[in-house]
Amino acid sequence: MKDKETEALQQRLAEMTFSEKVKYFFSYYTPHFLLGVLAVFILISGIIYQGKKKNAILYLAFANTSVGSVMESRLTNGFLNDTGISRRQNEVILYKDMYLSADASPENHEYAYASQLKLMAVIEAKKLDLVLMNRESYDYLSRRGFLLDLTETLSASDSAAARDLAPFITKNEVILSDNSVDNLLGNTDELLIQTETVSNGILVNDLPAFRDAGFPADVWLGIIANTPHQDTILQYLRFLREE
Repeated sequence: MKDKETEALQQRLAEMTFSEKVKYFFSYYTPHFLLGVLAVFILISGIIYQGKKKNAILYLAFANTSVGSVMESRLTNGFLNDTGISRRQNEVILYKDMYLSADASPENHEYAYASQLKLMAVIEAKKLDLVLMNRESYDYLSRRGFLLDLTETLSASDSAAARDLAPFITKNEVILSDNSVDNLLGNTDELLIQTETVSNGILVNDLPAFRDAGFPADVWLGIIANTPHQDTILQYLRFLREE
């Protein structure tokens, strides 16, 4: 049995002219139709995005240094081409213009602070593997223990890399303990900073991949200690030292 509302609607439609029915249809159903079209569009867009989304096989940051577009392409697509990794499905992610300093000037303080926050976020998320850096950023990362000990890692996993890269591997200080805050607050009279020296940088200027980079000063490559991509990094190091 039809309810009164349905009967009233049918009566009203029966009394309408054709043009009135057309106007009624569009005024009533257009919002529903548009919402349906929008839902389908979002669904299709999501499917297309997932189909085009590439797998990030490596994350590389430039800290206090930069390279030209040709070198940038060599360090990303050049690596994929050289190792036969599909560029349609994979990519090397770059973090450019990162500024790391323990003593930033007043005009660069906000920039340095923002870079430090970004650095901590990507390391925590395990979305940073390699850093190309100048002396200042190398010291910054080393002292905080962010860089991997290369001697132990390479010797254990790739003896050829350990042998070939030995002339380029450099040492730097890592701070193990530091009571400077307590000393500053007056909680202790003696400033004690304990450090150790670790082989955690690769001087890249003379590596085959960087000979045409035109760096104005020394540049190092460091491996982030918590990287989940050590196998890919070993491939990358082979790529960098190939003639």
